Amino acid sequence: MIKHFKLIICIAVSFCTRQPFFTYWVTTVQVLVMIISLCTYGVGPWGFGLSEETADVLHTTVTLKRDSIYVQQNIWLGPKFADLIHLGAKFTPCMREDPRIFAQINADRKEENETGCCIYNDGTGCFQTGHRTCPVSTLTRWNDKNPGPDKRLSGAVCGQDPRYCEDPVSVKPYEWPDDITQWPICKQRTSLVPENEKHMQCEITGRPCCIQLHGQCRITTRDYCDFVNGYFHENATLCSQVISCLSEICGMLPFLRRDQPDQWYRLFIPLFLHAGSIFYMRDLEKLLGWARIALLYMMSGIGGYLASAIFVPYRPEVGPAGSNLLERPWHAIMQLSIFTLSLFSIGTLPWIDNWAHLFGFIFGILISLGDLFLSDSIIFIFSLLLIDTCHEGLIFQTAKRRNRAKRLLIVITSLSIAFGLLFVLLAVFYSSAGLDCPYCEYFNCIPYTYHFCDNQGLRLKTWLPI
Repeated sequence: MIKHFKLIICIAVSFCTRQPFFTYWVTTVQVLVMIISLCTYGVGPWGFGLSEETADVLHTTVTLKRDSIYVQQNIWLGPKFADLIHLGAKFTPCMREDPRIFAQINADRKEENETGCCIYNDGTGCFQTGHRTCPVSTLTRWNDKNPGPDKRLSGAVCGQDPRYCEDPVSVKPYEWPDDITQWPICKQRTSLVPENEKHMQCEITGRPCCIQLHGQCRITTRDYCDFVNGYFHENATLCSQVISCLSEICGMLPFLRRDQPDQWYRLFIPLFLHAGSIFYMRDLEKLLGWARIALLYMMSGIGGYLASAIFVPYRPEVGPAGSNLLERPWHAIMQLSIFTLSLFSIGTLPWIDNWAHLFGFIFGILISLGDLFLSDSIIFIFSLLLIDTCHEGLIFQTAKRRNRAKRLLIVITSLSIAFGLLFVLLAVFYSSAGLDCPYCEYFNCIPYTYHFCDNQGLRLKTWLPI
């Protein structure tokens, strides 16, 4: 009976260390998510740069104009990058506050405070804008010479006025401030509005639309918003009344606070996603030991994506780019040394993240070394039970001859370095949100041609043209 029990344990140990359950599970999840995402979002434009799409769309002036939108291309035959962000791709602006993006958003809000209601010459239609896009003669704006109610200087706003709103009502101490960017959405207007209040009588032709990948908002028509795949807010009249454009663009769980992105879980969700169908052939490998592989996969992947979020914050990325699963780290180092030049050359192409691969490789080595002692300890414990059944005590004799003190020192050192490096990356990620390394981009993409590395997420230069 005891021998049978030992035999069962021996078979179980051998089975658990050889069957690639985790690889099967991860690959199945990736394939299913990829199929669902392609059926839901479709395949984006293929290529290295930007793809231009043109169409005749209705503008706020109620005229058709030919417009163009530039969409980032995907070389992996997968969804658009905006769709990848919705699926949970690594995208730093969704994970923590980015000072450059919010500086642009605050500048837009400050500019919106200087806008007024642009009314058509016939008085029928109107939209919120500034002097640059509306003739002064038709722009209703309060100022020192023409103040609004209670001597307000900020406004007017098309379709909104604190005097003609019942919900929420503007009364002390809940009076609407003299800053239209802090006005709430009027849920119910008063039934009687004087006819001379033209900004309240006209039909609004433009409302807020969240577009692009960095939380940009524009006052435009629904037709234009649909053309640029934006998010239209039919109940709001100002961009500042939108809770958070960036939260809508990011998708997933909404931010707990309006202007504080907190989707930290994007460090590990991309490990179960893919940018396209080309990558799957690389991941269909049989790896020994599902528990050990799971640990290496998650730790190296999270470490790689954390580094990538620091050095290439504005590029969506999915897939196990940083999960260098190393069963024999020193053997892998020798192999990597042979192909260093060729791998680096490939890594300098667009949309291949060298930073994620580098730090994923480092974490893979450190975790592999730390995991060796754990694996040997398990083998040693089972060998005490299986000395008469599994290879006649060979496991026990082998484990006994090892210098366990020396190996324990290696384990402690490697794990200490791994967790120390992880702590440093976390500290840099959250404390140095404005980190700008102009030379770091050359490690990720070398501009072999003039526009070869355009829009690779390396820095926030200007928002994409639209």
